[in-house]
Amino acid sequence: MSGPPSRELTRQERATIRRLVTDLCANYDNRDKFCRSLDCPCYMLHKWWTGSFCRYFREAVLPVDPALESALTGEDGSFVSAPIT
Repeated sequence: MSGPPSRELTRQERATIRRLVTDLCANYDNRDKFCRSLDCPCYMLHKWWTGSFCRYFREAVLPVDPALESALTGEDGSFVSAPIT
């Protein structure tokens, strides 16, 4: 997957990522503030640049916000192909 070049996240993008992680990520433990699968602080909460994203966040959480997904990946996630019958 080749997306747009890396750039600094905007304040709004960082706030949206934080909200998505703390509200929707199944791997994030709100009580301990840790990523359950990595057993360490969630690095998505401290990102300042686009580029590499947590795989679970990218595949399961980010699609909830198509505008953010498009801004971060350069892909339009709103298009879903359907088989021709």
